[in-house]
Amino acid sequence: MDADGNNAKQLTDGTLEFHAIASPDGRWVFYQSIAGPPTIWKIPSEGGKPQTVIATGYSFLEDVSPNGKQILFSFANRATPQQRLAIASSNGGPAVKVLDVPDWQPDCHAGWTPDGASIAWVRRLNGIENVCVKPLAGGPPRPLTHFDNRNAVFVRMVARR
Repeated sequence: MDADGNNAKQLTDGTLEFHAIASPDGRWVFYQSIAGPPTIWKIPSEGGKPQTVIATGYSFLEDVSPNGKQILFSFANRATPQQRLAIASSNGGPAVKVLDVPDWQPDCHAGWTPDGASIAWVRRLNGIENVCVKPLAGGPPRPLTHFDNRNAVFVRMVARR
């Protein structure tokens, strides 16, 4: 749809599709399907045929990189029953990097930092949530926020940009 809410256009006609994220250039819409095993798809924003991006294991879309060339997703499979974060090409294919993100929990989304150099996520310890970042070039994660009480529920939105 247009920024003013006019000219809405239905792109898919499946069931159990959600969590749509537009690519930065506006050419694609990435989305999650849970009609079968959870998979990640993309479709041209002008309409057309959906394309599978990630269909291995139980994969959940987290975010599209700022340059639109990669996606951040979480996955689990028989070899890795605990959900983990990974990066893959936005054109599909296997993960190019699996991330070691301490204390990340699947109900706390993760996302790219605006410069695309790090991943941000919500870290929950003892019921307190804070935003942390991990540089993709390596190095330890570091906290961005330092909340010390349980009144910081809005922190999940901060991590999404």
